[in-house]
Amino acid sequence: MDRRLRVTKPYHRESDHHLVVSKGTAIEVIKRNDGRYKEWYWCRSEDGIEAFVPEQLVRVDGKAAIFLADYDSTELTVSEGETLILLNEMGGWIRAQKIERRKRMDPF
Repeated sequence: MDRRLRVTKPYHRESDHHLVVSKGTAIEVIKRNDGRYKEWYWCRSEDGIEAFVPEQLVRVDGKAAIFLADYDSTELTVSEGETLILLNEMGGWIRAQKIERRKRMDPF
């Protein structure tokens, strides 16, 4: 059964640059987040994209890490009142998917 969430505050993603990688991909660890979300690393991919990565998805060895699963850092832009489907939770953040609303067809 899907767990649905209702957006209570609008959010606009900060960047159109996002990290999409497959399991086994290597990445450079720049630093561990020392703020509120200590379970995240700030990383840089081979093509120069920087993003936060949850510690549960990487095996870290110094400044290098390997992804243990596929990962997509894309943030959603959402409006108040939208409904989302919860996919998972990691390090104090949720991964969710928008529910596409069907367009109502007017009868002829």
